[in-house]
Amino acid sequence: MTVKERVYAFIEFKGISVKKFEELCSLSNGYISSMRKGFGDDKLNNVLTMFPELSRDWLIYGEGEMLNPKVVQNNQHGDNIHGHSVTVNKTEKDYLEIIKTQAEQLSKSQEQIDRLLSIIERMK
Repeated sequence: MTVKERVYAFIEFKGISVKKFEELCSLSNGYISSMRKGFGDDKLNNVLTMFPELSRDWLIYGEGEMLNPKVVQNNQHGDNIHGHSVTVNKTEKDYLEIIKTQAEQLSKSQEQIDRLLSIIERMK
């Protein structure tokens, strides 16, 4: 996968248009579609500043995960709504494991509910 293909993958992941990505990163209209090898230093800096969650190593070299393991989520002023930076210390794999565990717990709870309903039906 090329740098250009990874940029398109990230844009799709973010759910924004190429035009919006270029606008947010102060890139000229059509910059991404005409990209051959990658970003110049100043353009790369614009992208990584605008999207700090994007992994530099993944974008440039295709190494690791698309998103940084530690993501600082900011609004356009650099802080959350309370004026403080927020650090998320979980990776995508961590969240997938949490979802899997919760799904298993939900399944067990549903089994218990079904058994209780069965007992209640027999009591009638």
